[in-house]
Amino acid sequence: MIAQEVVVELESQGEPVGMFAIFDTWVLENSQIRALWAIDYSRQRLEVFRTLPANEKRATVKRVLNRVLLGKKTSTGSGWNRAYWPGEEFTPPKFQAPVLLFKRARQPYYYVRDREMGWGNRSRDRVEICEMNCEHFEILRQPHVGIVGQVLADKLQEIKDREKKSDSEFSIASAVEIAEREAL
Repeated sequence: MIAQEVVVELESQGEPVGMFAIFDTWVLENSQIRALWAIDYSRQRLEVFRTLPANEKRATVKRVLNRVLLGKKTSTGSGWNRAYWPGEEFTPPKFQAPVLLFKRARQPYYYVRDREMGWGNRSRDRVEICEMNCEHFEILRQPHVGIVGQVLADKLQEIKDREKKSDSEFSIASAVEIAEREAL
C-alpha cells in the first residue's frame, strides 16, 4: 500500500514512474474470498492452539466461550475486515505506471482468481508477470534473487533506452521545427 501510494503521489505531482515492481503481493482490498479466508484463519489458529500449554488452552477456551456464548467482546477489533473487504463500492486507486509483478505460480486458495493479483485494475498501462518457481519467502533468496535482479536490471535498461530514444526523437522534431520556421 505504501509503494502504491508513492506511485500515485509521484504521478499526481507530474513525475513519470517508469516501473512499479511488486514482489508476490496482492492488492489489499477485495482480493480474498472471505469464507475461504475464514477457514484458513481458523485452521491456523487451531494449529497454534494445539501447541499451547494446558493453562493457556483453558484461558483461550474461556475467552472464546465468553465471546461466543455470552456475547462478550474481549477486544474492540482492528478494522482489518473493513481494510480487506471494503465492499463493492470501493474504487481502487489508479496510476499510469506499468507493473512488473514477480509472483509464485501457485497462490493461496483463499484469494480471488486473478492472474494479475489485482494490479491490472490499478495500472492504466499493463502488468507484466514474471512467474517464479519458488515459495513466497524464497523469492528474495538465492538462487531466485539472482533471477529477480537480472529481470529488474533488464527492465531498467529498457526504460533508460526508451527515454534516450524519446529524448533524441524530441531533439530531432525540435530541430526540424526550427528549420521549417527559418525557411519561412
